[in-house]
Amino acid sequence: MRDIADAFVELGLREAGYEYVILDDGWMARERDANGNLIADPEKFPSGMKALADYVHSKGLKFGLYNCAATTSATIP
Repeated sequence: MRDIADAFVELGLREAGYEYVILDDGWMARERDANGNLIADPEKFPSGMKALADYVHSKGLKFGLYNCAATTSATIP
């Protein structure tokens, strides 16, 4: 995801009007936290979502994150 944000800038996509980097399904851990909130898969995103969002924002881009109110998703049965 960081490489994608970097590419948006390096390839001039940000200046062409592309402003969102959106992470779709599959980012979350299999289990929710004690409050029922989705949490980032620690193997895929060891720094967590805030660090990733902060990085994307530092590039002058906006960060979008898919979430689901259901207890499972298509990629996490």
